[in-house]
Amino acid sequence: MYSMVAPLFPLMTRPLRILAGLILPALAASATLAAAQSGASTPAPRTTLAQLPPDSLERARRYATWLFAARKDSLFANVDSSVKAQMGSADVFDAMAADVAIQAGAEDRVVEERWVNRLGKRQYWRIGKYSNASEPFILRLVILPNGKLAGLGFTPLSQAPPIDP
Repeated sequence: MYSMVAPLFPLMTRPLRILAGLILPALAASATLAAAQSGASTPAPRTTLAQLPPDSLERARRYATWLFAARKDSLFANVDSSVKAQMGSADVFDAMAADVAIQAGAEDRVVEERWVNRLGKRQYWRIGKYSNASEPFILRLVILPNGKLAGLGFTPLSQAPPIDP
């Protein structure tokens, strides 16, 4: 699993690759299933995603703050149960917070916040300037309609993944 994820995310250290390795195969499988069900010759209709809770922006900001502050128990308590079972323990978040600090340093300021659709899920993108990075980085949080965290990513802005049309 690690070898499949590592080439896609060269700046991610092991804990981030582990989480990406858990989430990406599930998202790819659901996309493949959706394509198979819709028929190969007809384009899939644009999917309307379920409405997020009214406090989603506040919740996403809180999750980001908890990650930067290494509040692993708070984050783990708000992870969707299907992802939580794959993660095993909250210790993954300690390693992720350390990875963010090593790759980019401390967040100096938020440049932009926005919601995007990616792989059929809503993501909160927090683009920020960091103390040890020459370019902005994106913290990406996958938030489900129930408000739970279902995944995250952290990459330089120049390596932003594609979003859904």
